[in-house]
Amino acid sequence: IITYADIITQILRVSIINLRDNINVDDNSALRMIGKRIKLARVESELNQSELAALLHVSQNTVSMYESGRIEIGALTLRRIADA
Repeated sequence: IITYADIITQILRVSIINLRDNINVDDNSALRMIGKRIKLARVESELNQSELAALLHVSQNTVSMYESGRIEIGALTLRRIADA
């Protein structure tokens, strides 16, 4: 069974690969672009960083670092974000 979260995870993986391969974007730029997408999705879901952090079982500071592209996001966390 393929879930919505699986699809989102795959889209984000493909986005990173395309960014690196086709646009010559470094890993940090790719992380920042993904972070912007996460923030947009969070805001559209009417969640603040603390609320998203609680859903992901991470700190608010960690969500902030995801959104700013300062740390890499694992596949499990991406699935949790998609489910949030």
